[in-house]
Amino acid sequence: MKHTPYAAFGTVVILVQAETTDNRIVKLGDDGLVTSGWYFYTKGRTNVKVVETGEQLEDRTPGWLNAEHTTANASSTGHLELTFPEETEWLCIPHVHNAGGLPTLKSLVVKPGDTPELPNNSNIFLVRGKLEVNTKIFTGPCQIRVRSGDTTADVIEDAYGLFFS
Repeated sequence: MKHTPYAAFGTVVILVQAETTDNRIVKLGDDGLVTSGWYFYTKGRTNVKVVETGEQLEDRTPGWLNAEHTTANASSTGHLELTFPEETEWLCIPHVHNAGGLPTLKSLVVKPGDTPELPNNSNIFLVRGKLEVNTKIFTGPCQIRVRSGDTTADVIEDAYGLFFS
C-alpha cells in the first residue's frame, strides 16, 4: 500500500492506494465501528469482512464516506479484514495525526455535466478528479477555498471531494 500525506485546512489527511495483492486488518470499537478516523473512498472497491465472525459488510466503493454511513457497523467487536478486488484508493483522516479532533465532513461526488453549488466560505478538499471554479481549474488532490461569494463548479472529469467544516 502506498500512503501519501496532505494538509487539508489544518487537518492531516492521508491518501491510501492499494493494489489487488494488498490486504489490511482494522480494529473495531465496542460499537462495531472503525475507531481510527474517517475514510472516503474515491476509486476501486473494498470487500469488508469481520475476521472473528465472517460477517460480510457493505463493500466500500467510490463516494463511500464512513461519517455518512453510521449504520454500516459490524454486529460485533473484533477486526475487519479489507481485501481489494481491484486497485483502490481512499482518503484517511486519522485521529492519531489530528490530536485536535476530526473535522465535520460532507461528501462531494459529481460527474461531467453536473454543476455543484459551492457556498461562500466553503473549504473543499478535492481528492480525485477535475473541477473548474471561477475560470480556475483544480485537479485533485488539492484544496479549494471559496471566498468570493456563492458559486458553482463545472465538472471536467468525475470528481470526489470533501467539504470541511
